[in-house]
Amino acid sequence: MAALPSTPIKLDNCDITELLPHRGDMLMIDRLLSATATVGRGEKTFHAGHAMVCDGKPARSLLIEMMAQTLAALASVQPGVRIRFGMLVGVERATFHAD
Repeated sequence: MAALPSTPIKLDNCDITELLPHRGDMLMIDRLLSATATVGRGEKTFHAGHAMVCDGKPARSLLIEMMAQTLAALASVQPGVRIRFGMLVGVERATFHAD
Protein backbone atom coordinates (compact mmCIF):
# COMPACT_ATOMS: atom_id res chain seq x y z
CA MET A 1 0.00 0.00 0.00
CA ALA A 2 1.32 3.45 -0.91
CA ALA A 3 2.06 5.94 1.85
CA LEU A 4 -0.46 8.73 2.32
CA PRO A 5 0.84 12.16 1.30
CA SER A 6 1.95 14.48 4.08
CA THR A 7 1.49 17.61 1.99
CA PRO A 8 -0.42 20.32 3.90
CA ILE A 9 -3.98 20.88 2.74
CA LYS A 10 -4.86 24.52 2.03
CA LEU A 11 -7.30 25.80 4.66
CA ASP A 12 -7.63 29.47 3.75
CA ASN A 13 -10.99 30.80 4.95
CA CYS A 14 -12.12 27.31 5.93
CA ASP A 15 -15.58 27.67 7.56
CA ILE A 16 -15.97 24.91 10.15
CA THR A 17 -19.76 25.12 9.89
CA GLU A 18 -19.48 24.01 6.27
CA LEU A 19 -17.53 20.92 7.38
CA LEU A 20 -19.57 19.81 10.41
CA PRO A 21 -23.31 19.67 11.15
CA HIS A 22 -22.84 20.59 14.83
CA ARG A 23 -24.04 24.00 16.04
CA GLY A 24 -24.10 26.04 19.21
CA ASP A 25 -22.62 24.47 22.32
CA MET A 26 -22.36 21.08 20.56
CA LEU A 27 -19.75 22.43 18.12
CA MET A 28 -16.49 21.39 19.82
CA ILE A 29 -14.04 22.84 17.29
CA ASP A 30 -13.84 26.49 16.26
CA ARG A 31 -11.39 25.98 13.44
CA LEU A 32 -9.10 23.49 11.80
CA LEU A 33 -5.56 24.81 12.26
CA SER A 34 -3.69 22.40 10.00
CA ALA A 35 -4.34 19.26 8.00
CA THR A 36 -2.53 16.63 5.97
CA ALA A 37 -3.86 13.25 4.85
CA THR A 38 -3.05 11.75 8.26
CA VAL A 39 -2.75 14.57 10.82
CA GLY A 40 -5.07 17.40 11.81
CA ARG A 41 -5.04 20.07 14.49
CA GLY A 42 -8.15 21.85 15.71
CA GLU A 43 -8.85 24.65 18.14
CA LYS A 44 -11.72 25.40 20.51
CA THR A 45 -12.15 28.32 22.91
CA PHE A 46 -14.66 27.79 25.69
CA HIS A 47 -16.31 30.90 27.09
CA ALA A 48 -18.03 31.47 30.43
CA GLY A 49 -21.63 30.38 30.16
CA HIS A 50 -20.92 27.56 27.71
CA ALA A 51 -23.18 24.60 28.54
CA MET A 52 -20.20 22.25 28.87
CA VAL A 53 -18.17 24.43 31.26
CA CYS A 54 -18.30 23.86 35.02
CA ASP A 55 -16.25 25.88 37.52
CA GLY A 56 -14.55 27.69 34.62
CA LYS A 57 -13.27 24.51 32.93
CA PRO A 58 -14.66 22.25 30.21
CA ALA A 59 -15.28 18.63 31.17
CA ARG A 60 -12.21 16.54 30.28
CA SER A 61 -14.42 13.92 28.66
CA LEU A 62 -15.18 16.53 25.96
CA LEU A 63 -11.72 15.81 24.55
CA ILE A 64 -13.14 12.67 22.95
CA GLU A 65 -15.85 14.62 21.14
CA MET A 66 -13.34 17.32 20.19
CA MET A 67 -11.08 14.65 18.66
CA ALA A 68 -14.02 13.13 16.79
CA GLN A 69 -15.07 16.48 15.35
CA THR A 70 -11.48 17.33 14.41
CA LEU A 71 -11.22 13.99 12.60
CA ALA A 72 -14.52 14.65 10.79
CA ALA A 73 -13.31 18.11 9.73
CA LEU A 74 -9.98 16.62 8.62
CA ALA A 75 -11.76 14.00 6.53
CA SER A 76 -14.01 16.67 5.02
CA VAL A 77 -11.12 18.74 3.64
CA GLN A 78 -9.37 15.83 1.91
CA PRO A 79 -9.19 16.50 -1.85
CA GLY A 80 -11.75 14.43 -3.74
CA VAL A 81 -13.45 13.12 -0.59
CA ARG A 82 -17.13 13.71 0.12
CA ILE A 83 -18.26 12.76 3.65
CA ARG A 84 -21.98 12.10 3.97
CA PHE A 85 -22.25 10.55 7.43
CA GLY A 86 -19.97 9.48 10.25
CA MET A 87 -19.91 8.73 13.93
CA LEU A 88 -17.57 7.82 16.73
CA VAL A 89 -18.75 4.37 17.79
CA GLY A 90 -16.63 3.86 20.88
CA VAL A 91 -13.51 4.51 22.87
CA GLU A 92 -11.92 1.43 24.35
CA ARG A 93 -9.74 3.20 26.91
CA ALA A 94 -9.22 6.80 27.84
CA THR A 95 -7.28 8.45 30.62
CA PHE A 96 -7.54 12.14 31.40
CA HIS A 97 -4.93 14.08 33.35
CA ALA A 98 -5.51 17.51 34.84
CA ASP A 99 -3.05 20.18 35.91
